[in-house]
Amino acid sequence: VEAGASLWGISEDDVVALEQLQAFVRTWWQTRLQTEEGWVLSAGEVLESFDGERFGEEDVRRIDRWWAHVTESKVLSFTRAFDTGVRALNEMLLQRVRAEFEAQSHHMLLPGVPMVMVRSDHPRDLHRGDEVLLMPVRQEGEVELMALVPKEGGYRALSLSGLRTQLDVAFATTVHRAQGAVYKHAAMV
Repeated sequence: VEAGASLWGISEDDVVALEQLQAFVRTWWQTRLQTEEGWVLSAGEVLESFDGERFGEEDVRRIDRWWAHVTESKVLSFTRAFDTGVRALNEMLLQRVRAEFEAQSHHMLLPGVPMVMVRSDHPRDLHRGDEVLLMPVRQEGEVELMALVPKEGGYRALSLSGLRTQLDVAFATTVHRAQGAVYKHAAMV
C-alpha cells in the first residue's frame, strides 16, 4: 500500500481524526467529568435516606452536587451517527465510567451516568428529552440502581424496570436537542 492510500476505506486523515477525537474525549473526561474522589466514590455511594417518597436533606445535597456536576458540561454534535456523532461520543465517555467501575459488560446503566428519555412515559410523567440520573438507592433494605428525576424540593426515584429501553446516555447531545439549554461548559464536535 502506498503512503497516503486508503486501506479498507480508512485514510491516514481518518486515523488522525479518530486519534484527535479520542484525545478530546480523554481531556473532556479528565477536566469536566472526572472527580478528585473518583467516579465510584462520588456516584457509587448508596443513597441511604430514601423512604419510598423522598430523600433526606444530606442525600438531596449529594444528588444536587452530582446532578450539577454531570449536567453542567455537555458535548454537542451535529449528528447522532458517524464517528463524531452523539452515539460514538457517549460510548467513548461511557467506556471511561466502565473503567472506573471495572465493569466488564457493555452495560450503559451505571451509577452517576446522566440519561435522557428517548420516548415519553406518560404514566410516570416523563417526557422525551427529560434528563434522569442513575444512582444506587437503598429501599427496604435492598440496594437498587434507580433513575432520579428532579421534582419540586427534591427528586423522584423511579425503578429502572420498564424504563431501560426508554433511556439513552446523555454525556453528549445533538445541537438540535440542546437548543434553549444552558451549560456551564460545552464543546462542539
